[in-house]
Amino acid sequence: MKKIYTSNFARKGTDPKALAISAWPPPWYQGKGLNMLAPTRALVLAVIKGEMDLEEYTERYIALLEERIPDPQAVLDDIPDGSFLLCYEKVTDTCHRHILRDWIFKKTGVQIEEWKNEKEQLEADKQGIVDSLLEL
Repeated sequence: MKKIYTSNFARKGTDPKALAISAWPPPWYQGKGLNMLAPTRALVLAVIKGEMDLEEYTERYIALLEERIPDPQAVLDDIPDGSFLLCYEKVTDTCHRHILRDWIFKKTGVQIEEWKNEKEQLEADKQGIVDSLLEL
């Protein structure tokens, strides 16, 4: 099964499988982009200026995705296996890549995961084992 990940420019911006999904990729970024998955600059600026809260931003970003993408599965089919959908925010920050990930899952059932390096993956695996044991 094909895997697609989310991450940020700081972690995966030089990876050949990186795809920018931000309104403004960093000036140094040389990779490809998927503008149809990016929020508009106006949406981003409204949040930065405090003119819009996260709830309204989420609603408007999802409405934008719905308008731009009548068939989310077709978009997923065109994204190469092992690709990274990138924006600026840290893993722990709320951002549009997480909203996008949830929207895609709701529309297609495809789960896009936040990329983890080897150490982070080992910790996640350990936590999964502990969680499984606690459920017993």
